[in-house]
Amino acid sequence: MKMSNFACLVPLPSLALSACCVLLVACAQPAETTSALTDDEFESDSEEPTTTTGAPQTTTEIPTAGPSETETDTNTDTDSLSETETDTDSDSDTTDTETDSETSETSNSATDTDPGSCGDGEVNGDEVCDDGVNDNSYGGCAEDCSALAPYCGDANVDVDDGEICDDGVNDNAYDGCSEDCTAFAAYCGDANVDVDDGEVCDDGINDDAYGGCAEDCTALGPHCGDGFLDDWFGEVCDDGLNDGGYGSCTPDCSAKGPHCGDGELQADEGEECDGMVLQTCPDLLFFGGELTCDPDSCTVANECTGFLDTFEITQSFAEHWTVGGDVEFFASDTMEVNDMWAGENGNISHNQSSSAELTLQFDADGEIAFVHRESTEATFDELRFFIDDVATGEWSGINPAADVSFPVSAGLHTFRWVYEKDGSVSAGSDRVWIDDVRSEVGYRP
Repeated sequence: MKMSNFACLVPLPSLALSACCVLLVACAQPAETTSALTDDEFESDSEEPTTTTGAPQTTTEIPTAGPSETETDTNTDTDSLSETETDTDSDSDTTDTETDSETSETSNSATDTDPGSCGDGEVNGDEVCDDGVNDNSYGGCAEDCSALAPYCGDANVDVDDGEICDDGVNDNAYDGCSEDCTAFAAYCGDANVDVDDGEVCDDGINDDAYGGCAEDCTALGPHCGDGFLDDWFGEVCDDGLNDGGYGSCTPDCSAKGPHCGDGELQADEGEECDGMVLQTCPDLLFFGGELTCDPDSCTVANECTGFLDTFEITQSFAEHWTVGGDVEFFASDTMEVNDMWAGENGNISHNQSSSAELTLQFDADGEIAFVHRESTEATFDELRFFIDDVATGEWSGINPAADVSFPVSAGLHTFRWVYEKDGSVSAGSDRVWIDDVRSEVGYRP
């Protein structure tokens, strides 16, 4: 067996490198050399057992020799080749094992970095959710991790799962839902007046019925106190105040308090009448006409005319009179003239006087009339009557009651009655009286 000049100079601690070296040596032999091996040599080489050990290999230099040496070397080379092949197979197995181990590690590493599977409790890849159970139960995840199961916040009221409401926001804002979907937030209809949210009322029904609340809780329905008479609902009155005071309504709108028209005179509330007028025009010192009661204000509508003073009503010289002299006139019931009371002079002495004066307005020509009576010294102690300081009549002596009248032109006029005594002698009662002073046209200005 011929070999080319080739030295395999390698340290042989590694079986793999030894195999490589042998293969290189084998590949370097000419084709005819390989085919020149006899069958006996091949069988001999093949039957010779080869043992591969882990002992270190030494570097061997193969010299060129003659035919005998060549056979020996050939056998040696064959043995070496056989050992190398065996070592190579062993190394190959070792390499395969290492490769499988590396592949397994690589595979495990790839498993760690690739997206996990649905059910591992982690949301990976295209998964929407993954709770590790994925049984599509409330608050959980679908079986394929592609969608959430029903939950508070999905804007669907899941009654079977205990939800009362779900508006998708659930921030407990007015007219919304609580955060856990188990209760409504404040809303119109909860029977609580949520003033901060604009509610005026909330009776829990809110059907705008009488005494109730509007549908949107922003206004009261018809009710006692709204200032409107809801007679359909049994209200008798409703002034919006309803405190039961004068002119007001009772708190329950079922009756009026004291008021004009109740038939009772509330003078302290300014009423002059209530319904029927109890006085007449002469009672108010008028000659004629009519008094009526204003049904809205309970004040007297005075349609009286003229002037009349009988002294029976006031039993005095009222404010429209002016009395004077040394001793003033006064109202007296000591001598009946026409009725019980009359005007009488003051108790004067000689050279003294007593007077009474009245001013009336005449819008047209008319007359003034009165009744007089005297008990005096005739001629000297006289009752004198003046119209605008002009003496119009005078009477003295002892005379019965007499009714007299005097014409008066249109305008403002002053009428004065004066009893004057001279310097001596008194006769009779030394008194004069006037009564029923009247005018159909003249009136107190």
